Amino acid sequence: AMTTMANGCLYAAMGYTLVVDPAVNPADALHAHLELAATPIIDRAALLILGNDDFLLRLLRNREGTDAVQDYVATVLAAGQGLGVKVINAGGAAAFKENVRAFSFDDVVPQYGLTSRDIVLALQHAVHALGIPHPLHVHCNNLGLAGSAATAKATMEAAGGLPMHLAHL
Repeated sequence: AMTTMANGCLYAAMGYTLVVDPAVNPADALHAHLELAATPIIDRAALLILGNDDFLLRLLRNREGTDAVQDYVATVLAAGQGLGVKVINAGGAAAFKENVRAFSFDDVVPQYGLTSRDIVLALQHAVHALGIPHPLHVHCNNLGLAGSAATAKATMEAAGGLPMHLAHL
């Protein structure tokens, strides 16, 4: 059986110096950090997932403003000790609960009246304004579905010159 100790040794043997858990639910951050801390030799970090977070989506739906979004992102990152923020299918979790199977960048999230674009751009601007070194880490909508390239292109174009880290293109 593979142990966390053995994993750290294998990472080091392969030349890795850093391992980043790319998708940690903020509520699970303590557990993730405890497990990462048990991994020897390498540096470790985590990206915290926002973008389907009910509190964030309610802030955006209620037009609470950029300060409220920035305060929430900063609080979540500080509490979860995250290296940065990751978005996975922004708004898609709520849409999937309503039996939506494809969810593009400008589709509206049921119950929130927001689009993925609204969510991604709000988080991207918050991450940038807060000076978080790692730009918003975006897992675009519709990955693995036919036509996902159009969604990825729309996401890239929406960045508006601000940094954005796109995953899984």
